[in-house]
Formats: sequence, structure tokens, C-alpha cells
Amino acid sequence: MDTVDAVDAKKGSIYIIANLHRLGALKFAVYLEYTNYAPDTELYGKYNIFYIEYHGVPHYIIEIPASDIDKVYTLAASCNLTVVNGKPYGGADDFKLNCSGDACITLESIDLKEYSEDKYARLLRAEKKQIEDYIKTR
Repeated sequence: MDTVDAVDAKKGSIYIIANLHRLGALKFAVYLEYTNYAPDTELYGKYNIFYIEYHGVPHYIIEIPASDIDKVYTLAASCNLTVVNGKPYGGADDFKLNCSGDACITLESIDLKEYSEDKYARLLRAEKKQIEDYIKTR
């Protein structure tokens, strides 16, 4: 994953933004890659992922062909995420993705249960372990 300060949108692509501290975000990124743009396939080059920090919080930006938007909605729902048009807003400090509103989307949680900090951290670790195991089987 490339670390960047900013990303400029390309025509014909969509940009998926997620906070890496959000449950389901890691699962979404890995499943999207391995089920639709698997390494060692010609489609792999159509999936790009960038790492960016926003207000000190790790995020990713995934670039895929705009024609694949339906895959995003289906997978997001299976990861307990919803798709919101636009990019995160943090006041005067704009998110460093230069795109029109219809070319960038943000993944948000569907389930907004309140968890203790410890429970949430355990859930994130469990998701990370699940993804590590998933990748090992590929």
C-alpha cells in the first residue's frame, strides 16, 4: 500500500475511502482485491490502494474502474458497511482526495453498537486475524 499526501482522481475511476479503525474496512479492502482483482491476474492492475492519514487517523483510498461500482455496494453490505457519497469532512482541513462528489465514496458502519474501547480493539484484532488467515489460503 503506497503512502501518499494526496490523490488526484482519474476519469473513469471511483475512489473508495475507509477509516482503518472501522470494523469491516480491512475485510472490505482485502475481499474486494482477492475476489475481483486478484494478484497474478490481468485485472490486478485495475485495483490500486493508497494509505493516507487524516486528522491522525489511518485511512485507505481504493481506486477501481467506475464500471465496477455495483461490486462495491454488494461487498460493503456483506461487511456490515454502507456507502456514502463524498469524502470525509473535517472542517477546514480537507481530505486529500481531489475528486468530484460522484467519483468518491466513503464506507461507514451500518451497525452503530456502542462497544467499550477494549471490546472494540478485540473485534478489530479478530478481524485482522481473520483476514490474515484468509490471505494465507489464497
